[in-house]
Amino acid sequence: MEAGSRGFEREIEAIARRGSDVPPDVETAVRGIIDAVRREGDAAVARCARRFDRCGLPPRKWKVTRREIDGAFRKIDARVLDALRTAADRIAAFHEHQREKNWFVTDEDGALLGQVVTPLDSVGLYAPGGTASYPSSVLMNAIPARVAGVPRIVLCTPATGGTVPPILLAAAKIAGVDEIFAIGGAQAVAAMAYGTRSVRPVAKIVGPGNIYVATAKRMVFGAVDIDMVAGPSEVLIIADESADPRVAAADLLAQAEHDPLAWPLVVSPSLDLLVRNAGAIFLGHDTPEAVGDYVAGPNHVLPTGGTARFASPLSVGDFLRRSSVVVLTREALVRLGPAAVRLARAEGLDAHARAVEMRLDLSRGGRSPKRIRPAGRKRGPGR
Repeated sequence: MEAGSRGFEREIEAIARRGSDVPPDVETAVRGIIDAVRREGDAAVARCARRFDRCGLPPRKWKVTRREIDGAFRKIDARVLDALRTAADRIAAFHEHQREKNWFVTDEDGALLGQVVTPLDSVGLYAPGGTASYPSSVLMNAIPARVAGVPRIVLCTPATGGTVPPILLAAAKIAGVDEIFAIGGAQAVAAMAYGTRSVRPVAKIVGPGNIYVATAKRMVFGAVDIDMVAGPSEVLIIADESADPRVAAADLLAQAEHDPLAWPLVVSPSLDLLVRNAGAIFLGHDTPEAVGDYVAGPNHVLPTGGTARFASPLSVGDFLRRSSVVVLTREALVRLGPAAVRLARAEGLDAHARAVEMRLDLSRGGRSPKRIRPAGRKRGPGR
């Protein structure tokens, strides 16, 4: 497309409107799968696995054993294992900088305020299988959770034809995954969200998948947290006159091979630019985006479909809970309490107000809590 050409504005608007609209038949199918898993548990998961993944494993064989994981390492080229370990080390080192600490301050009223940071109790990771087996996605999703201190990390991935790709098992062990289940699709998302006899539920589900997996994640949000509803891969290359067109084309193809619906775009010539909405920014001739997909260190789980205007890459913070802490001294209660009472009464929440008034009265050594009325409100006749 060339600026000013016929249809240019229409094409730009189409790009801007790209998103994650889901066909009604997909939503209906996924809703049926989720409802079945909630009702029937393992039986529904097994039925879906036979139908969609050609996998007839019984529930007792879903959980991958340590022996199977150790055996997977023997099936992988040593150089590939070294590459996985290099990537894992760099991803972990980058995400260590995202650790959060508890903090506390004492304000001018003597109140102790702060924030306590704790990891989620459990996280479920989904990884596609078959021809879309991406060990890098296992590393990118599991390692931030491990750095955050999540004590239970679960991986679900389809056993197409009855087996899980060895490279996924190796990546999972290197990344510190605790449990691996050979189940996939929307049924795996439902199992992790609501739990079955074989799969204990988790607090959050992360990881990529096809439109059925993405739709399932969106539908279970609320019962559990999710990372994001990711759309097809996308990249925007900004190339000036110094750019090598062969290199730019290679970067475009690197994203296009992910998905027929991918959005690889190049803009040229460049003007003075201000980058505002981007999940990741790769600068210079020697910085291919594909290195960021694997070994640079920053996370490759990025907002797509225009969601970078409000969303960010997956990080350690996505696996943490933050709890506010408030400790009032008697002096702070006496100073702040009356304002809280007046605001509570202004909102019509008398029980809120009385709870504060009781503390105020007790702090003064009184027996009968004294009512504090909102400013400007007078007693009516007979009151």
